[in-house]
Amino acid sequence: LKENLGTARYSLQNFNNQNEPEILLRRALNTLESIDTKARSFHEKPEVEKLISEINKLTWEFKQLIKQNRRG
Repeated sequence: LKENLGTARYSLQNFNNQNEPEILLRRALNTLESIDTKARSFHEKPEVEKLISEINKLTWEFKQLIKQNRRG
């Protein structure tokens, strides 16, 4: 129950900050930097690699949008 409340609170914060990408990106970066890449679960869970691929794809798309916007 406590975890669900935390998830809901986090989702609400993200919704409230949706027009402030720097806040959300900084929060995401801080979260990613806190991952223990030496942990066994990091290397053994197939879902971890899948999530990393999804994050990589999304950040690549973000970069492309920024490049397109700069070109005009």
